[in-house]
Amino acid sequence: MLTTISSLIPFSIIILSGYLLTKSSYLDHKGAEAISKLTFNIAVPILLFVSIANAQIPSFIRWQYIFSFYVPVTLLFLTGVLIAKFLFNFDIKKQAVYAVCCTYSNTTIVGIPLCIEILGTQSLIPLFVLMYLQNIILFSLGLLTAERDAFDVKILHRSLGNILLQVIKSPIMLSVILGMIVNISHIPIPYSLEKSLALFAQTGVPLALFVLGTTLSRFHLSDDISSVLVAVLIKNILLPCCVFILAYSVFNLEPLWAATATLAASMPIGISGYIFSEKYKAWEKGAASSVLVSTIVSVFSMPILLSLFGIL
Repeated sequence: MLTTISSLIPFSIIILSGYLLTKSSYLDHKGAEAISKLTFNIAVPILLFVSIANAQIPSFIRWQYIFSFYVPVTLLFLTGVLIAKFLFNFDIKKQAVYAVCCTYSNTTIVGIPLCIEILGTQSLIPLFVLMYLQNIILFSLGLLTAERDAFDVKILHRSLGNILLQVIKSPIMLSVILGMIVNISHIPIPYSLEKSLALFAQTGVPLALFVLGTTLSRFHLSDDISSVLVAVLIKNILLPCCVFILAYSVFNLEPLWAATATLAASMPIGISGYIFSEKYKAWEKGAASSVLVSTIVSVFSMPILLSLFGIL
């Protein structure tokens, strides 16, 4: 257990350095934003391109893999809606935001570095499958929940179309598609270019962690701490436990894919939960607090759970 926690200390130090440098104003908002653009428009896409271009891509993806992750996500999303409605008396927009925060995993900023460190670059293929579907599924559920009193099929289609378009146009998605094309087509990459890309790819992990720290520096604890703690409990503990049971005991997935699904589920609440709250101007302080608290708690919850599950 201590070995597992100590292996995550370097990651925590990088996150903390980003947090402290921004919090102390040594790094201003414009500087942090520039680093974030460099990270998610260039460094992380190059990392994904290089990794997927050299990975062993499976001929097919078992539907059980997707079910093992998104059945628990959907059920806990609905649980989050009910808790928000009956326990905390939230209105429908707050219910939607709360449920998204209960189930949205930080598969990019935290997920990519940890999957590479714990499971190796080969885990990026199954991780990407979950990353690709996460925005589509969770934002769709959130949209349906928030707009259920004024449901309009045209608005739904337009909103889902915008979500899908954003996913497809993102540099991360495009880099994965290019990596798969190079991999499947066996297109040779010139040696000098390959070495340059490999060097740049090495910056992706530390930059992503640093950017997480700079982002967390903007968040503050909400007065509504009880609802935040329940959301963190659902996301950090219940979701990975449910995914582990389905992946290993029910569907008997291949070890790498089962471990990737479980590891992804154990990630802290993603920053997109807060972005979703800003979209509806609902539970913004709570969403920000949930991201912050969930990330701190994950430093301890992830090693404990993954050790109990036999993944670490």
